[in-house]
Amino acid sequence: MSQELVSVAHIEKRIFTIRQKAVMLDRDLAEFFDVKTGYLNDAVKRNETRFPEDFRFQINQQERDALITAQPRLDTLKFNPNMPHVYTYAGAYALAFVLRNERAVQVGLQLARAFERIQQRQLAPSEDRQLIDKLDKLSQLYLDFEAKQADLTQENQQIIEQQNAQQSKIE
Repeated sequence: MSQELVSVAHIEKRIFTIRQKAVMLDRDLAEFFDVKTGYLNDAVKRNETRFPEDFRFQINQQERDALITAQPRLDTLKFNPNMPHVYTYAGAYALAFVLRNERAVQVGLQLARAFERIQQRQLAPSEDRQLIDKLDKLSQLYLDFEAKQADLTQENQQIIEQQNAQQSKIE
């Protein structure tokens, strides 16, 4: 891959859902970071404690076959005896810190943007409804607050007017 920074749209095309998680293949990440897949996996092995199971996992044969069926560009995976690793958003982002170069930092930021866009599009209708309900409650609380504030302001104004009137009588 060239030194040109990969676009968010291009990254999004390489994000898959496996085990109900948005993930990317190690080879795609290696391409984006402009390193060999073996180098990427070796760097991860040297920093294994930074990549728990919820950051990175190895897919099984059935998952690999499903990927190959869904994405013809991954056809070469069927000839590889090793099952590839996939990285969740957190794992992909952690790679930027393990690889430690300026390109890795910039690609890491692009990865974050891509995963965020995917997550926003995957909000289920029930989650949307929950968010709308929460916004409605917040709006109502705000309106209640404004009404109480207006009442208090009016009461304070009346008290000030009464005090001014009493002060005028005293003078």
